[in-house]
Amino acid sequence: SVRYVRVSSLGGINPVYPTTITELEILAPGETPAEFPQDVPADVEQAHHFWQGERAFRALGVFAPPEASQRIIAALGQAPTYTAASSPMVQAGLRALGRLRQPDAFEYLITWLDHTDWARYAARALGEFGDSRAVGPLLDHYEKYAKLVNQQDPPDVPRDDVMKFPSIDRMLETPYYVSLALCRLEIRNAADVAALRRLAPTILANVPGNHDTYMLYELASHHHL
Repeated sequence: SVRYVRVSSLGGINPVYPTTITELEILAPGETPAEFPQDVPADVEQAHHFWQGERAFRALGVFAPPEASQRIIAALGQAPTYTAASSPMVQAGLRALGRLRQPDAFEYLITWLDHTDWARYAARALGEFGDSRAVGPLLDHYEKYAKLVNQQDPPDVPRDDVMKFPSIDRMLETPYYVSLALCRLEIRNAADVAALRRLAPTILANVPGNHDTYMLYELASHHHL
């Protein structure tokens, strides 16, 4: 039997390549290590696939070959069901599309605003894309994901952003990213200006109003919107 197992992290020594443990085997005195199983568990294999995808999307976003957006769109396909394992990969793909600013990605990103779990990351990407045609769709989707003026919960909240307590002192992720994207885009179209004016009370209702923020805490991200 084993009473204690010490696992030492070398992250402080080599932070660029910290060790990731996927299996820990405990041997009795005189035992020899078994070979790593050839049949890798499906969840480990899938996690490795998502990790490779995330790294590939990041690389495409940086090196920007001419067909980068097409490759990312083909790999992502239609918005998948949200899982914690796949989320970093999908986020990396959407953000790369925003940074690449290749024309074939714009309408594709707009379609992701309809998906509750992914709309926040699509909004962030559209802000980085920098095309003011996104203002209208962003405003059109804001109310779907934002708290109501009376502070009631919005109709749709991502499953990993669900409030377990009153959210008066925090900002939901999707309205935050939509607001951040709007801050990066020019709003000159008359219809967009009118829509923004109509939404102004709702937008303000979604910004936390901590009365003690400036006395006790550092500025939070939402204070810069």
